[in-house]
Amino acid sequence: MVEHLLKKFGAEGSERFTREGSPLEMSATRVGIRFASRRMVRSIHAHRLTEWCNQQYPSKSDDLVHNIFYQYFEVGVDIGIVDNLVEIAVMSGLNRFEAQRILNSKTYLDEVTEKDGFAKLRLRVSGVPSFTINYQTKRKPFTFSGAQPPEVMMQFLEEACKST
Repeated sequence: MVEHLLKKFGAEGSERFTREGSPLEMSATRVGIRFASRRMVRSIHAHRLTEWCNQQYPSKSDDLVHNIFYQYFEVGVDIGIVDNLVEIAVMSGLNRFEAQRILNSKTYLDEVTEKDGFAKLRLRVSGVPSFTINYQTKRKPFTFSGAQPPEVMMQFLEEACKST
């Protein structure tokens, strides 16, 4: 993870995220999250699993996303491994064999890749979390990325409301 942060933010920016007591760690602690590890993994399969769930079992999407985040951030499960995602799907009330079939194929790969490209190029998403308002209207969407203080989020919401 440090290599990724160095490349993206430089030495000073990287240190901000990796030192003990970093803003990220402090924000997480305030809302009850304790990071199990600080490693980067490929999340394309998690996104594909979520896309499948959103389309086929929308009532289970919140549970699935919560479990993916919990297992990755707090337990330290590698969500880049298909078998781990299948177990997360099962704990979310989804069928093991359907999840395996989806993840062992290229199903939803194009959809996820297209959405990722759209978010990066058109919405200028550069980090997570990211927030977009007015996404499905004819007005220009408002987007910002990264964990932000509540005051910044409030200002963002006020600006978005003014334009609607």
